[in-house]
Amino acid sequence: MNPDPRLSVVVCTYKRADLLIHSLAALAGQNMPPTEFEIIVVDNNSPDETRQVVEGFRQNHPERTVRYALETRQGLSHARNRGFGEARAPFVAFIDDDARAEPDWASRILRHFSTVEPQPFCVGGRYLPWYETPPPAWFTDEFETRTWGETEGFLTGPRQRFGLSGSNMAYPKAVLETYGGFPTNPALMRRNLGEETHLNYRIFNAHPERRDRLFFYDPKLVVHHYTTPRNWETGYRLQRATKAGISIAYVEQASITNSFFWKMLAYGLKQLVLYPFRLLFGRGLFKARWLRATQELYYVAGYLRGSFSR
Repeated sequence: MNPDPRLSVVVCTYKRADLLIHSLAALAGQNMPPTEFEIIVVDNNSPDETRQVVEGFRQNHPERTVRYALETRQGLSHARNRGFGEARAPFVAFIDDDARAEPDWASRILRHFSTVEPQPFCVGGRYLPWYETPPPAWFTDEFETRTWGETEGFLTGPRQRFGLSGSNMAYPKAVLETYGGFPTNPALMRRNLGEETHLNYRIFNAHPERRDRLFFYDPKLVVHHYTTPRNWETGYRLQRATKAGISIAYVEQASITNSFFWKMLAYGLKQLVLYPFRLLFGRGLFKARWLRATQELYYVAGYLRGSFSR
């Protein structure tokens, strides 16, 4: 076991032993020396074969530093906080148990933290879909692609407000410690809303002097996220859009006295006016056009709902 890794990779998992093995295999295939990073699997009380999967992986890859931690407090924030608490490296990366990292993923993260000035508070990249089964013709990759553009650099403009998110992000451990890690607020955790967005928003508000130099995005820092037929079910997608809007409202502590509330309301009215034009002239098959436009309305509706139900 290397006592001084440069990067700790945290994989939080719950009841996905069958997918976890693929995530770990991708980490074993990273194009950097095994001594450079450690893998920490945080098991959030899984009732399946998760521990056995980790033990088997460790036996098959003795050159890797792989550690297992059981977190009995349920919830992703608890698992992530346990993960960075266990970390021995100065930088901590997070990837989901149903995501596969590209071979240069870890090395790109370390390079950005080592060379970018000023040092980023967070480094993140792009998500691409990893399909369980081929999707229908109307369901294009963009529905499950999360991107912040094609240009490498710090997020600027409206995008910088909530930073990077999800299964493809890394922080200096000192930043996570300074800001108390991911929130364990019961209201957020009960709804599974905005844990990393909440953390990034706190960082954003704490540094008005360098808000355009906080969150560094690399479009070539890629993970492939497992995508099942559920992802092209209409009800599921609209529910996700609603929850995303509620999440932003909770993070913003939105109310009618908040200027962002009125910007979001104006955005919603704009989407409503454009709705028939997007149906008629948008890109892709009709169902894709309809779902894309409808998701925007549900997102705004979720934000308004969250604003009045906190």
